[in-house]
Amino acid sequence: MPEAAETAGALFHAGQLDAAIAAANAEVRRNPGDLSSRVLLAELLLFVGNIEPRKNLITLLRAYNQLPTAIQNKCGLLLIGAKGWLDDEIHDMIIDMRMRGLKIIQPTDYVVDEDLPALYSGAKLFAYVSKYEGFGIPPIEAMACGTPVICSDNSSLPEAVGEAAILVKAADDKAIAQAIIELFSDQTKAAKYVELGYKQILKFDWEKSARLLLDALEEAAK
Repeated sequence: MPEAAETAGALFHAGQLDAAIAAANAEVRRNPGDLSSRVLLAELLLFVGNIEPRKNLITLLRAYNQLPTAIQNKCGLLLIGAKGWLDDEIHDMIIDMRMRGLKIIQPTDYVVDEDLPALYSGAKLFAYVSKYEGFGIPPIEAMACGTPVICSDNSSLPEAVGEAAILVKAADDKAIAQAIIELFSDQTKAAKYVELGYKQILKFDWEKSARLLLDALEEAAK
């Protein structure tokens, strides 16, 4: 029951949001030689999660491919996550896009949890357009670190992010691309979603976390 296991882990991390908020700004500038500082030299669209079909990375890559050249030149796509199952098509597409000069970045080393606040807070945008999520804590972590979020409108995700993210259809690469363009180009709108994100995580209490976990466990058991 991998969904349930992942959800249980997400519930544990939900208790670390206060620490993420406190650490985010400080960690962006710590240790100039570490992974965070090297990656954050560029503006980035960030994804955090396993590299597998359920995370819908093919659609996210298609959306990135549609961005105006001016945005692609300024903003790379950073994919943080462990190797998943059935990921050959994803990796083939990444290689093809890199050969065409697009900035698709994957760290060669394992990224430890302590580095995630720096990566979240240093990113220009966070995109999480999964086909399905039992819980979906990365968008909440991104909000805690002051990063505007684009999120798919399915499963538990709308309840988790509330009105604090741009919601898109997971299969609609054009809508995802348009949301990226809007948040990248309109600083007023991006700042609005950062503020809404801070307000949303204050609503995110243990009772709601436990209820979402129970729902996910019941769904996985069907």
